[in-house]
Amino acid sequence: MTSTTTSTKSYNSVVKTWLQIPPNFAEGNLEALLMTVMWQALGLTVNQVKKNPSIGGGCIPDWLIYQDPSQPPVLVIEDKKRDPDLANASDSDFVELCKKDKLYKDAVGYPVAHGNNGIKQYLDKDKVSPKCLASYGLVFNGDFFQLWRRVDGLVFPLTPIQRVTKKSLPLLMQQLDYCLKHPQPALVSAIWNQKGGVAKTTNIINRPPA
Repeated sequence: MTSTTTSTKSYNSVVKTWLQIPPNFAEGNLEALLMTVMWQALGLTVNQVKKNPSIGGGCIPDWLIYQDPSQPPVLVIEDKKRDPDLANASDSDFVELCKKDKLYKDAVGYPVAHGNNGIKQYLDKDKVSPKCLASYGLVFNGDFFQLWRRVDGLVFPLTPIQRVTKKSLPLLMQQLDYCLKHPQPALVSAIWNQKGGVAKTTNIINRPPA
């Protein structure tokens, strides 16, 4: 995936903004001073961005992002404040620390607290109104980010947990741009088995169309 010169400059402005925020940045400040710059860099208009919408099932995510405001959203986002422990962690420890971190768990929607909702719930077709049901999810706090995907009732991580850096942030922006331009790509699956007679051919021939 490539970026135009204009997009690259816009993404550089996101990086420049991120480099200026402190490691204990509050959630509201992160949204107002960094994430709004991210939406601007993606070329989104006011009509394509909704803040704290009610989407059904008692769920209120931080953002819904639309490609076409007359269609369901493409992306649902849960953000959290920055965590100095994560900001100062070594690269080798970062992912394991995230997995144990309450902010990450809450953003994803692990059942760590009564009534907690996160990306898992915001992509749940049994909880969310169809008109508010996105295909992609993002958890983000200025230290970590991770993209999630929904295919019908299946919700799963699309990427591993990644650390926000001046190199990874433009890549995240490119990923978000791709998601917005490909709101419902086909899910590709593969079956590998060396043993004969395990229905590899039967499964392929009889698979439903994409």
